[in-house]
Amino acid sequence: NEYTGFERKRGAICALMKYLRDGNAAAFGTVYGDTSGFSEMKYVLALDSDTKLSFNALTELVAAACHPLNKPVFSSEKKRVVSGFGIIAPRIETSIDSSGKTLFSKVYTNGGSVSYAPFVSERYSDMFGESVFSGKGLIDIEMFDTCIGDKFDEQRILSHDILEGAVLRTAFHPFAELTDSFPSAVSGRRMVPNPN
Repeated sequence: NEYTGFERKRGAICALMKYLRDGNAAAFGTVYGDTSGFSEMKYVLALDSDTKLSFNALTELVAAACHPLNKPVFSSEKKRVVSGFGIIAPRIETSIDSSGKTLFSKVYTNGGSVSYAPFVSERYSDMFGESVFSGKGLIDIEMFDTCIGDKFDEQRILSHDILEGAVLRTAFHPFAELTDSFPSAVSGRRMVPNPN
């Protein structure tokens, strides 16, 4: 068996953030190891199992989160972060081995070529002053639990990452780089049109 929480991943993240803040492990069957320092944690780095950190990515993300202009400011009236950022999102590069694995990945990653000009801009961040959260980044635990926690009705949210990023405000950090695998196909199932 595996615990994924309500609405799959969203419930697990909400339970983890609440546990890190108040030590209430009710949502988890068993917690192993030394948890004495958990209440002092300030951030969680959200990654996928195939995501790799570059040498200084975590340092860059924490440094950006600690900058006074980036500190999140919560509005109790609006129930969201109104200035600063609750999430610092890194630049995501595609791993070379996954980009050339299949025809699908070759087409969507430009054939797995290596770029020597690093991507240092992000459209939404440039235009609107905040970025879109895609599930990978440094998350402020207190702000997440305060803004998201159990504030939304269950079974009503399709994409929790985008919602979290909008409510917490997401900053794009181009110099903190993560490497991720690119999918080899659209999905595991073949979509066939319904003849009726």
